[in-house]
Amino acid sequence: MVPVKNFLEPGSMVALWNIHHQRFLKMDIHSMQPSPKHSQDMPNSWGAERFRVVDAGNGMVALHSRHRNRFVKLYWDGHHNQHMMGISDESPDTSVELPDGWEFDHAFVPVPIRMHLGHTDIALWNPWHHRFLPEFP
Repeated sequence: MVPVKNFLEPGSMVALWNIHHQRFLKMDIHSMQPSPKHSQDMPNSWGAERFRVVDAGNGMVALHSRHRNRFVKLYWDGHHNQHMMGISDESPDTSVELPDGWEFDHAFVPVPIRMHLGHTDIALWNPWHHRFLPEFP
């Protein structure tokens, strides 16, 4: 058996930075949005851009915003005929577990796509939708 490295460790706090757009991903009240343009050094006062990595089972993770008490999700928008990045309904009392039945839209496999300057860029793959989480909504 070969151990597999998980590029997002459950229990850790992360911010998702898009090097091309020079923005962080943030959770607003009703949707996912890019942050204002900023350097990679995120201000300490920014809470909507921070996510707790939650174990979603089978090597997958979910991203929970303590700021909003909601999870990042990928869903099919029939009106726009495309997959969209969104936010869950309010999650139960705690973010230490993904609620049962939420794996379909909320669980992602962290996939390494590039190593540079001592960092590993990742993409988040949802196996049920057969899609990567889009860079920005």
